[in-house]
Amino acid sequence: MLDIKSKLVLKLLANLCPNGEYEIIESKEIISQLPSKYKVDGSGLCHIIDYLEHLDCISIKYEENGLYCLSVLPFGYELIENEHTKGVKESNKPFWLVFLLVPLLAFIGGLLGAIIASFII
Repeated sequence: MLDIKSKLVLKLLANLCPNGEYEIIESKEIISQLPSKYKVDGSGLCHIIDYLEHLDCISIKYEENGLYCLSVLPFGYELIENEHTKGVKESNKPFWLVFLLVPLLAFIGGLLGAIIASFII
């Protein structure tokens, strides 16, 4: 759904626009807070913001020369929250179940193989 740059921009906008209120933000302010390894410039940020608006993550009142009046919509906050809970759910996999089932299924498979072999011989 969202690539890394879009997720970072959405998280920054959520921090800059608390409680879904409209805020006036300069593109330079957003770019300066992004990690330099992603190399986002003004036009790249404009594309990311347009993409987030298209997905109904943010609402833009106006956009003028790198100055935005925007707000994060509830769907944007939901995407941010789902990312946090998804990481928690993945880390709680029941590995003990795997260690219990593998030897049990191997025993059952060996037993069935021995029974079938006794009928053939």
